[in-house]
This record gives sequence, C-alpha cells and structure tokens, in this order.
Amino acid sequence: MSEDAIMRLQQTGLFKRLREIEKKEVNETCLEDNEISQNIISVVRKAAPLLDRVPENMPEFTLHNANHSIHVIENMGRIIPPETLKQLNAIEISILIYAAYLHDIGMIASRGEHKEIVKTNEFKQLLTSNEELYEKFEEAKNRGDYEEALDIENKAFTDFLRRNHVQRAHKIIKEYELDSEISWRGISYSKWVKTVCESHGLPVKDLYNTKLWPNDTFVLEQPVNVQYLAIIFRLADILDIDPERTPKFLFYFINPKDEVSINEWKKHFSITGFQITPEKIKIVADCKHPQHERKLRLQKNKTSRAYY
Repeated sequence: MSEDAIMRLQQTGLFKRLREIEKKEVNETCLEDNEISQNIISVVRKAAPLLDRVPENMPEFTLHNANHSIHVIENMGRIIPPETLKQLNAIEISILIYAAYLHDIGMIASRGEHKEIVKTNEFKQLLTSNEELYEKFEEAKNRGDYEEALDIENKAFTDFLRRNHVQRAHKIIKEYELDSEISWRGISYSKWVKTVCESHGLPVKDLYNTKLWPNDTFVLEQPVNVQYLAIIFRLADILDIDPERTPKFLFYFINPKDEVSINEWKKHFSITGFQITPEKIKIVADCKHPQHERKLRLQKNKTSRAYY
C-alpha cells in the first residue's frame, strides 16, 4: 500500500512542482539536494499503512486513507492559481503535502491505547453526556448484554476520536518520530506542518491570528506563508468529493447503522459532477432525499466559511 501511495503522490502536480524546484537548485548550484522530496516519501511510507487502520475504530466513516490524502493534494493543485504556485517554494509545497497525509492520522488508536482511553474521565464524560446513549449502555450492562454495551462504548469511542483527532495528530507525529523527518538542512519545520493540520478543525477566524498562523516566517532563508497554506489546505480537504472516497460496494459491505454516517455516504453518492478551479467551485448533484440535499447545502456553507 505504501509504494502505491508513493507512486500516486509522484504523479500529482504539487509533487512534480516540488521536484522541478529541486532540479532547478541542482542546475544553479551543481549540488544535488533531494532532501525535501525524499523526506516526504519516507513519511508517506510510514503514514499510509497507519491511515489504513482508521476503520478499525471508525468502521462506518467515509474513507480517510492515503487516497483521501491524494485527493486533497490534487484539490490544492486545482485551487492554487498557476502564478501563485510558481511563487511557492519547496518548503511551502512540502508543508501542504505533509498536511494532506497527517491531518487525519489522529483517528488511529492501538488496542492498548483504546483500553486506556475508555478508562479516562474525558471519555466517561463524553459517554455520559449523551443521556439517551448512556441510558441504553447502563440498561445493557444491567441485563448482562455485554455485546450491546460494548457496541455502545465503541460508538462513543469513535465519537471521541472524531472530536479529538486534530489534537491527537500531534501525539502520533511525535510518537512515530515523523517530526524528525520533517526538516531541511538540519532545521525542523514540523511545527508549521502541525499548525496547518490543526487549522482544519478550527473556525477560519482563528487563522486571522498571525502570531499563530504567520504569513511572513522563515525556514532558514526560505519564506513561509503559514496562513495561506492553512487556508488552501482546509478548503482542499472539505472539497474531497471524489467517488473513490465512498465506493458503493464498500457502503453495502459496511452496512452502516449510524444515521449520520448513512447520510454522509449518501450525500457523496448524490454528487454527479464537480469543477474545482482557482476561480470557481461547482458541484452538481442529483439528490434523492431532502436530507442529502441539506447535507450538501451545509457543505457548501462550510466551504464558504473555510476561507473567509
């Protein structure tokens, strides 16, 4: 899976532009420097199989695997105007690519971590906050139906990961020592990758804070506009409406029971076409149910709020 993910990455416009910049550097200095692209490949080789584990704890969710990362990268290539892309340097392009692979990695959790999380007060507060769900949980335990109780607990655990996956991504990046590879000439810039990842879980008004999302910072002599990168990334993430993310055969195999998940899958099924350019975003859909149209209109509003 990792090698397939790397092959697909290498075919994207953003990665090709990064390699052009590196080759230009070789021509101008006679020094070969593929450090950034090679570091990206190394991180993707680790991240792709981890992302494949997301369904273990989020079985009814639409896919958040390496293919989703590719769609986000492709969308960023569609959104960024060609003249602007020419002005982005290798560090900035790499931050966008890293964010595409690492922003959802907080959705994974090992069995051991799962056991530890459900013991925490934070998880217990989440479980008890849904009175109807918690009542069913207690009733199942009292009558000895531990299978149903476990199903309810797992549903709450899925919700826990969904709510906390942005913050958990920082933990995973550190735990798997990915931050040590997000560097150039000995200088780590994983801080800015984490900041861009974090942006997709926040209101856009938070990005106005240029102390946290600076538009004029540097990695060595390379300027980095973190604020712009965050806006482009979060918009590209929202716009992953590619059918590959929601294959129908997988929907029927999973047979989701959660109403929110069902509507999310069917919202994607209703999309019959889309156009994403620097000037225009257009989505064409044939909705069979008012709820699916409502979900699409909510997505339209969310897209609008992604950058202003």
